[in-house]
Amino acid sequence: MNLIDALDAYGVKYKNSNKPGEIWLCCPFCMEEGQSGDARFRLGVNIETGEMHCFNCDKASRDSEYTFRELDRMLDLGELQAAAVRAKVQTKEVIEIPEGFELASKSGSFWSKKAYKYLRSRGVRSSQIKDNQIGVTEVGRFAYRIIFPVFYKGKLKGIVARAMVADQKPKYLNSIGTKVLYNVPAIRNKRANLSEGILDSLALARSHYGDGLGLLGHSLTDRQLRILSRYRHVVTWMDPDKAGAEGTKAIGQQLIASKHFDKISVIATLLDGDTRDPSDMPQDDIDRYLDKGLREYSEALCNRLKLRALRNED
Repeated sequence: MNLIDALDAYGVKYKNSNKPGEIWLCCPFCMEEGQSGDARFRLGVNIETGEMHCFNCDKASRDSEYTFRELDRMLDLGELQAAAVRAKVQTKEVIEIPEGFELASKSGSFWSKKAYKYLRSRGVRSSQIKDNQIGVTEVGRFAYRIIFPVFYKGKLKGIVARAMVADQKPKYLNSIGTKVLYNVPAIRNKRANLSEGILDSLALARSHYGDGLGLLGHSLTDRQLRILSRYRHVVTWMDPDKAGAEGTKAIGQQLIASKHFDKISVIATLLDGDTRDPSDMPQDDIDRYLDKGLREYSEALCNRLKLRALRNED
């Protein structure tokens, strides 16, 4: 049974591309990769060569064996079917704080205390937990996960939920919603320090060198770019790996093309042999990088980052 036959047999909707042999699917990998569930057919798959690429979570492959094995896995898990359903119900989902939500607290319930202990172990301040309304629930889709509501201009735009139970999959589970930036303050600095994840953005926000914002991935949407356009200086601090290096390059190109910014900088810890994420660093190290570790964005710099990341993978 080929891929098309399998999709038809399971009732998975797909769209034909203008390119021969290529189809578009609602990506089943997005939530596994820490992104919101795709309902817009953003995974392109060439059924002849086996190449695939998602324009939301950036899941990609040029290895046909790997591609079809991964798609088979998602069919078995029911994720391809679920992604197809999301395409039908996206406009009906209401974004709201989950049922049974409780703020993470050292004096709360068992799971509230567990979430609080974890957050504090990662350096998150009690004031950040309160200001960002970080909590937990024991019921529903997001049960036993740390709940990170994503607010913009005081309005709830989405939910990011991180697993707390061992072997709970996926690690991150997101609601469907408008993808904005995490932790955008009401009164903004002139400088935005942009990282991939929520915990990294909270770590950068504890510094005095600009606002710490979370991209919630390693690609930049048009909406996020419009939000960033209020800043004059953008510093990107992506994860120290291949995806982070590629994201640094792509985001830098978008920032330059927009012509909104006076300065675009990069934190390139990999070039210093430092493979820690910001949230894994002591605050003194974060401050040092944000103060003295800025490098001017260039494609040459990003290519060096990618080479170093590939070398580390080997």
